[in-house]
Amino acid sequence: MTLRKKLHRAAYIMNDVGLTHIAHNYVGEHNGGQTAGATSEGKCISGGQRRRLSIALELLASPSAILLDEVRCRKGANNSSFLTV
Repeated sequence: MTLRKKLHRAAYIMNDVGLTHIAHNYVGEHNGGQTAGATSEGKCISGGQRRRLSIALELLASPSAILLDEVRCRKGANNSSFLTV
């Protein structure tokens, strides 16, 4: 797969899981162990965004199946629609 196709697929998946607005946020520790999820500008991602990011990373590998738990937690069916098969 070409780099262009990989980037297109990643953008498509980020859009599907509703994470395009945080696409350029830094995730993880930096600057001497700052809080994980904080950007140099102080932007953080939420716990729900972290979970969706984990799902997006798995989807990039094109698995034949993904097993998920608590698909409809907290915000109800509105946010879990992207997970239906």
